[in-house]
Amino acid sequence: MNLHALQVFCEVAKYQSFSIAAKKLYISQPAVSQLVKKLEETYQVRLLEPIGHGVQLTDLGKTIYKQSQPIFEQEKVVESYLLFQSTVTKIVIGGTQLAIDYLLSKNFIQQTKQDFELKFNIKNTEELIESMQNKQIDFGLVPRKLSIDGYSCKEVYQDRWVFVASPNYQLPNTINLSEISQLPLLVREIGSSTRQELEQVFGTKRKIIKPIEVNSHSEALNLAIASQAIYFCPYSSIKHLIRDNTEHLKIIAIEDYQPTKRTMFLYENKKSLEFIKTRKIATILKSQLY
Repeated sequence: MNLHALQVFCEVAKYQSFSIAAKKLYISQPAVSQLVKKLEETYQVRLLEPIGHGVQLTDLGKTIYKQSQPIFEQEKVVESYLLFQSTVTKIVIGGTQLAIDYLLSKNFIQQTKQDFELKFNIKNTEELIESMQNKQIDFGLVPRKLSIDGYSCKEVYQDRWVFVASPNYQLPNTINLSEISQLPLLVREIGSSTRQELEQVFGTKRKIIKPIEVNSHSEALNLAIASQAIYFCPYSSIKHLIRDNTEHLKIIAIEDYQPTKRTMFLYENKKSLEFIKTRKIATILKSQLY
């Protein structure tokens, strides 16, 4: 049996979409369609049927999808045993750019490079949650507390949200949120916790008049330092630009805004923690974050 074709079918079944399955599998949509079609033709069966812009499972398709899950779960188990028996253990750490930058500033790599091969999976909050739901991450740093199957969750550190701008950016001596909303303001991409928090700060009564859309923290920082706009971000991500006497940025005092708390949570894949080597890196990771 072609297990690859079966896996592709399961992805299509999971999302009820050929295009989404193709994106998740990093292959083209025609390739997905062809593999599923070949699977159906091999056994002369119908597993999917079109509905609107997507597909739905036939009764047989539902049965095959359900019965296939243990196969791929076992595949993951076997792969895990092989990986963790290797000389160097591969660990995937997921986090927002802000979280990973904070972790790396603690010399984390220096303490782990001898025994571990680290892969940093940098995504926005919504993408990280999806990756954990798909069990693609060993450890996740996410600014949101959730219940995710297969993961434990612990609070590791607290930060605060602030508005910053270049010292050269012209602002009045006193300013409020309504006035801030009239100025050029850097807004992170959809799915970012920074964007979600900013929207909560302004609420439904205030609209950002001059948003400047950016796709990363580093892009936003460069624009803020260049006096192009105001930026809303966690304090820990910019404190080095305020404290090291370079005066690249300054915190804006806003009359009707008190900096809100930002809490970071560490998610640990329970399956990964079954291995002694992974428990070692978990200990190092926590010592850096607490």
